[in-house]
Amino acid sequence: MYIIDDKYYNKKEALARCNEFMKSSVVFFSDGSFVEGKGKGGYGFVSVGGEYVEKSGVDDAKSPVEMELKAIKHTLAYLNMNKQKLTDLDIVIFNDCLNAIGKIKKYVQRPTGANELLDEIYFLLSALSDKNIFICWVKKESLKYHEKVDSLSKAARDMVR
Repeated sequence: MYIIDDKYYNKKEALARCNEFMKSSVVFFSDGSFVEGKGKGGYGFVSVGGEYVEKSGVDDAKSPVEMELKAIKHTLAYLNMNKQKLTDLDIVIFNDCLNAIGKIKKYVQRPTGANELLDEIYFLLSALSDKNIFICWVKKESLKYHEKVDSLSKAARDMVR
């Protein structure tokens, strides 16, 4: 089951929610950073608690929202590749782009096959269907974890410039 949560969480609420999720979940923060005019950008994701994971890279994108979607896609791909480590844990991904989260929410309710990137995200979510997956919106730089993932995505983006 996946829950796309587009409710706004302020810093205090997001921290409380993150701490609550860490008791029974794998928690990740993802972020994308787009380079206007280059058709590329950087993405990053980090885990919170448990085994620490920190990844970043460069990918093609047509817009900042698409780069955020790519960050979520790469996080889900990582989770799928490491599925055996997840055991009975739920999965939580925090992202600061409400527009991207809204697109995923709308798409998973009614997948059309018309958007390749959203199809990939839907496929990756479906491959983790034995897990509860929460994709939640968090305000930019509201938590230290987000600040870390933000700097990762910007560092990857700067490799494109």
